[in-house]
Amino acid sequence: MILSHKYKYIFIKSFKTSSSSLEVALSQFCGDQDIITPLGYDEKIRSNDKKFKNPQNHNKTTKFWDHMSASEIREKINHKIWNEYFKFVVVRNPFEQIQSAYYWHNMIKQKSKKFFLFKKKK
Repeated sequence: MILSHKYKYIFIKSFKTSSSSLEVALSQFCGDQDIITPLGYDEKIRSNDKKFKNPQNHNKTTKFWDHMSASEIREKINHKIWNEYFKFVVVRNPFEQIQSAYYWHNMIKQKSKKFFLFKKKK
């Protein structure tokens, strides 16, 4: 998740849509006051290149994390920022998204081979 005060946008990171790659690319344009959440496993991609900014400002007064929903972000930020900033998310063909999640999950959990299901948040 990126909240850029410099360019007035909120990037909402979705699951298995190449959003980590986009977040890495966007991080090079972020300012010092912008919020950049950690990528977890993929953080090494960003840390290997000096032009990309590392995670910052995500833990000050309110904790922000990578896969926050739009409603979770909205609850944690000023209403004026939410209303004025451009918000965007990456979408993907649902079949390809589930297929990608299945292979990713089984790569991580090779021994257990459990099928990963998407669970709808309330």
